[in-house]
Amino acid sequence: MSGIITAGFNRSSGLMKAASAGGITPGFCAYRGADDCSGDSCVIYFSDNTYTEAIYNHEEYDSDNCYDPSNGRFTPNAAGDYFILAQAHLRCHTDRYVDSYVEIRKNGSIVAGTRHSGEQSGGYSYDAEQVMRCSTIVTLNGSSDYVSVFIKLDVTTGSPIFQGGNNTGTRRPSQFMGFKLG
Repeated sequence: MSGIITAGFNRSSGLMKAASAGGITPGFCAYRGADDCSGDSCVIYFSDNTYTEAIYNHEEYDSDNCYDPSNGRFTPNAAGDYFILAQAHLRCHTDRYVDSYVEIRKNGSIVAGTRHSGEQSGGYSYDAEQVMRCSTIVTLNGSSDYVSVFIKLDVTTGSPIFQGGNNTGTRRPSQFMGFKLG
């Protein structure tokens, strides 16, 4: 049971009455790549320095069937404010990573984003990968509004990769999640 302690009851009385938490559904948690996946089922190769819609193709949780793993979009069936978080593991085959970007978009328009600039390592090359996070609160109408994630990776050589999977049993490097705020 979820809820809050209501007036007239307190912890010292030993009695607590749980009131409705205001409904934090719909909510979802999706990730890229199945556990112990390899090859193309784990990753998406995309064009250098070009925004690409990230597809988180597996659901861990989807309370109201509002997340579509085929297109990576969350379209809630209840109007309100939503907390949204995106995490993306971006990398390239070589150590020539310049800049990376993760954006949360509402109906295709950016509402939040983050950027990471590759840092020089060893004095002559750039880092090869980065796990990035971005979060926001966004108002959705409960019928046609949707949120999705876009990624971009600028590399000097090699192929940009959106990495997924879970080969340690304890982590998923690329996740997309959200829930309705009470």
